[in-house]
Amino acid sequence: MPKPPLHPNLALIGHFGGLSPQSHSQPYGSALTATFNIPPTGCYYCMSVIYERTMNIIYDIALTPNEWSKISFDLHKKGLNLISKYKWNSKIDETSYGLHEVITTSNNYMVTIDGVDAINNKYLSDAKSIVDQLEKNTNYDVEYRTIETTTKDRVWAKPDGRWFYFDYENMVGIQRLHPAPELLYNDLVTMRTTLLNDNSQVELQFIVTYETDGIQTKGAIEEMCVNTPLSDMGAIQYHIEDSLGNYAVIGEPIIECYFDAKTESRSECTPDIIAKTRAAKLRARNEEE
Repeated sequence: MPKPPLHPNLALIGHFGGLSPQSHSQPYGSALTATFNIPPTGCYYCMSVIYERTMNIIYDIALTPNEWSKISFDLHKKGLNLISKYKWNSKIDETSYGLHEVITTSNNYMVTIDGVDAINNKYLSDAKSIVDQLEKNTNYDVEYRTIETTTKDRVWAKPDGRWFYFDYENMVGIQRLHPAPELLYNDLVTMRTTLLNDNSQVELQFIVTYETDGIQTKGAIEEMCVNTPLSDMGAIQYHIEDSLGNYAVIGEPIIECYFDAKTESRSECTPDIIAKTRAAKLRARNEEE
């Protein structure tokens, strides 16, 4: 059965360049040549390319769990809410942030001998065992009773996760939660932001993704992956550093920045791209002041 042509403007040729009067049943070779009177448009044979820019900003500071909870509360008040990656709705649970009263109830089990408190036990099984043994081997009047103790403490809520749900003033991107918490720009670009404290350093990470049909120019990639989310990146970094500065001295952070094309290879961010992010943070600081 004759094979259909690949495309009206594609022809199979020999590997040594000889053109063939292409036959549907007997192509001349396996190399392709393309002839277009005008540049091809549309997606007859499209290759989807995902460009990804990752920026890691690492602060060399050590924070206690309580300090981290306080920073989470500070950010929450500014509209930067640390959440789980798997949060399914936009309702923010206020009990996940700030100082809250926690009521704890515990039980002990007191063995009494002839009506006198004798042996206090942490576990019910121990109290029962003691009563059984005394009843079998003595003539004492033995029993146990439960002593319930209730304590009230005020504790700082721990963050639910490292991801963000954003709702701050002058935000450019549109917040969505699925497939993961991220900001959406013009239906082409997304930015996912996480903040991690591992007790020896704090790491802020931005992952900007730009999905398009076909290879793009350097200028187009930079416009989408750098300039499009730049205002939000600057505001987020400013608010985070402002909160961290209440609990630690922040020096110049370590910045790692690189681009990946999912069908290509990795390339480093140029210094001007890193400088743009720093400038955006300073603009956010000046606007706040």
